[in-house]
Amino acid sequence: MATRSTVRMAERRLARPPDDQRGVPSVVLPVRRQRRSGVALGAVLVALVSGLGFAVWARSMGDRHPVVAAAHTVPAGDVIQAGDLRMVQVAVDRGVSTVPAAQERQLVGKVAATPLFAGALVTRDEVSRHAPLGPTDAIVGVLVQPGQAPLPELQVGTTLEVVQTVGQDAVSAAQPQVLADDARIYAVSTPPGGDTAAADVAGAVLVSLKVPESESAAIVSAADADQLRLVVVAGPPG
Repeated sequence: MATRSTVRMAERRLARPPDDQRGVPSVVLPVRRQRRSGVALGAVLVALVSGLGFAVWARSMGDRHPVVAAAHTVPAGDVIQAGDLRMVQVAVDRGVSTVPAAQERQLVGKVAATPLFAGALVTRDEVSRHAPLGPTDAIVGVLVQPGQAPLPELQVGTTLEVVQTVGQDAVSAAQPQVLADDARIYAVSTPPGGDTAAADVAGAVLVSLKVPESESAAIVSAADADQLRLVVVAGPPG
């Protein structure tokens, strides 16, 4: 009997927890709370990334500036009209030579030195005061007096016919002759004060014409004989 009692007491001692663990509750990890915390942290990160992307986008929008672009394609050599240009909002590097929209009027009346393609930004290098000169072209200067040409229409890039008229001493059968049918105005200026020819008639202007080199001699000869007339015509379709 004593042996059985001893065995039972030993089993009870083994079943009892150690003295240093008595009264300590069991710890159960909050699995659901950990999962919710992870989801909340992910949402915070997504919000931060979205906010950063919006800030970058807003900053890029703030760096945009109004500049001049071509409203449609303008061929090289054509005079730029107000309807050829439009304003666009762009963000460009400082090294890009754009024209601010506030200076758009400075381009009107000038000549496209190169083709201006629709939608492309216009730079000052693409615009000139003179019509472009080709390898077989020549520049001929003529003094134009009122009545020899429609003076208000004489602008850089305008297309002209250069006509030689019949002199008073010519026979009645002689007819005017077209010396050039696609001349372009290269430059227009007022004669200097010392020009004696200009002093004879007020309102005369000096017109530099771009013509094929083969036609230049005949134009100079007609101008010296005061038998030159300039006729404004429609240019080639652009």
